[in-house]
Amino acid sequence: MKKTLLVTLDFPPQRGGVARYYDNLCRHLSAGSIVVLAPRAHGFVDEAVFSVVRRSLVWRWWPQWLPLFWHIFRAARKHQCKHIAVGQVLPVGTVVWLLSFIWRLPYSVLTHGMDVTLPQRSWRKRWLMQQICRRARFVTSVSEFTRGMLVQGGVSAEKISLLPPGVTELLPSQRDFRQEFGLEKDCFVLLTVGRLVERKGHDLVLSALADIAGRGIHNWHYFIVGTGPEQTLLEKVVVSLGLRSRVTFLYQLSDADMAAAYRACDVFVMPARADQGGVDVEGFGIVFLEAALFGKPSIASDSGGMADAIVHQQTGYIIRDGDARELADVIETLIQRPEQRKLWGEQARSRVKRDFLWNIQAQKFERLVDGASGQR
Repeated sequence: MKKTLLVTLDFPPQRGGVARYYDNLCRHLSAGSIVVLAPRAHGFVDEAVFSVVRRSLVWRWWPQWLPLFWHIFRAARKHQCKHIAVGQVLPVGTVVWLLSFIWRLPYSVLTHGMDVTLPQRSWRKRWLMQQICRRARFVTSVSEFTRGMLVQGGVSAEKISLLPPGVTELLPSQRDFRQEFGLEKDCFVLLTVGRLVERKGHDLVLSALADIAGRGIHNWHYFIVGTGPEQTLLEKVVVSLGLRSRVTFLYQLSDADMAAAYRACDVFVMPARADQGGVDVEGFGIVFLEAALFGKPSIASDSGGMADAIVHQQTGYIIRDGDARELADVIETLIQRPEQRKLWGEQARSRVKRDFLWNIQAQKFERLVDGASGQR
């Protein structure tokens, strides 16, 4: 692949799907083909096998993104890059778009979710996104949902290529969460992994589980992995619903312990929803792929791009957005039908190994870059 400079405001040690997406993509590209320009991270030591340039990319004065001009130009020249990958349409794309009028270096735009939905609320930002993507050699989206939002925002469908997230095998762990928390062998275990924010749908799962308990079904346990601003509220909800003995917050886990959590569960569940403004959505959901890698079926909602991660009634189940009753019915069905969740889990694992490994996504990106870099 022609040497590429990825400019992104989301990169480890930042947490979140976008930061993980870029880190994993870069790790699977050809050696020496990628350089990353990312924000300073005081006290963090980069252990990547590729070059990471850390700079203060924004400042407090308007326009906040002005430092990006110099840092992008300097990094691309110093590392002799032939292509720029824009990590965020705004503001990174704005800078690269303006630079393209005086500096004929091809660029592409990589999109995810909120970076596409947010500009739709402002005619000025929507126009700017159109101009940035129009001049780009290609645009990627992580899901059909994101692709649809781009087209709705005025981006040509012919210019958009799907580049969903991938997964890699997690490190093994010696922990056994079932044994550690005294769960019976036949106990049905649910798992959610994600930031504790309202749109992830933890409260919907808790409501459905309270319904399940009301139906006289008690041989289950729910593990919640993650931290966030809703943590205290969710802990109070668990107590108020009388579920304290059946719900465990695991908070932050290492990658190895994450593997143990996936291995311990029977079904992964994350019925995420869009926020009230429809801006912050689940663009895809890497966690569904991680669960699938362990042979676990998933339950999601029909909000955002999660339908790309799950094949309905083949690798999991997609409920109507916000429908706690339907979620409770699906959970009850899967508790009672272990053979069905086993089949869905096997099909999920086969699909993810066929279509969603990171080396496959990296090869797609390399083909796109080499094709784009040859254009004029």
